Amino acid sequence: MFSRAPAIPLRDHPDATSLILFGLVESDEDAWSAAQHVRLAKVGAVWPVALIAHLVAAAIVFGVSLAARPALIAAVAVHAGVIALLSGAAFATVRSRTLREWPIHRRNAVLATCAAGLSAALLSLLWVTVELPGGPIELAGLVAIVGAISVTAITLYAVRAATLGFGIGLALMLTLLSGVGIAPVVAIAAFAGFAAVAYRMARIDYALALDHADQSSEGRLAMKLMAEFENYGPGWFWEADRRGRITYISPKLAHALLPPSDPEEGATRRPGWSAASSPTCSAWTARHPAPNARSPSICRRAPPSRTIRSAPPPTPRPSAGGRCRADR
Repeated sequence: MFSRAPAIPLRDHPDATSLILFGLVESDEDAWSAAQHVRLAKVGAVWPVALIAHLVAAAIVFGVSLAARPALIAAVAVHAGVIALLSGAAFATVRSRTLREWPIHRRNAVLATCAAGLSAALLSLLWVTVELPGGPIELAGLVAIVGAISVTAITLYAVRAATLGFGIGLALMLTLLSGVGIAPVVAIAAFAGFAAVAYRMARIDYALALDHADQSSEGRLAMKLMAEFENYGPGWFWEADRRGRITYISPKLAHALLPPSDPEEGATRRPGWSAASSPTCSAWTARHPAPNARSPSICRRAPPSRTIRSAPPPTPRPSAGGRCRADR
């Protein structure tokens, strides 16, 4: 039986222009700027792999040209130099400590420019590789270049502006290399679909970033209210996992069930502590098992270690209605 996938929020954001969605201009939304930084960090984490793929592809094409057709060495060397320069610039944009101080929209613009240049240079080198003699030599060059193009596209996927720039470079270079004919029309149509998908994904990213910020703010508020209720109110909380094992208890309950390790510090929940080892907890959990408990062994797994600082509270006991409360 399949569960329904959660709907992706797509709220209307009239102030979000295309340049904001692609991260090419400064945004007033801090959540969106933070999300852009995370996406650039993702590209930076894997860009060394793309850089190696670029250098290896250029070296393979240079080697097969040197062995099969020396006349192409000059053209291959120029392409290899341009590819290495652009790939190094992209590496510096996403990894350099100095360039990290730049505004996020400027770094996105530089990465998108490098992506467009890389795609154009790789496609042009692919065009040169076609002139190699047929057979395994030509196939080796083609596979190397296509592999480098694929690795670059996958690496740039996290940054929508760079992905769009990569598509622009491919479309423009294909139009220039093929000349007048059906090929430019197909390239423009393919790029139009590519741009529409990139824009749609950018809208989804923007909506998700703002919704995540709202949910985080609400979650922090809920945790603050719960902490205030625990610290200054008469109530306390406990939580169990799906197997019925207690994973959290309020500090005041921990004080009631555990001996203090230090009178000034309060009770310390030690690693390896199990609520089943406490007679008070065992008696209470036997009368009030968790709703999803499958066995009476509720507290076999030790809760995480934490130090609790609060005054010793009254001893909690079950009320007549079956719910726990703290007597005063």
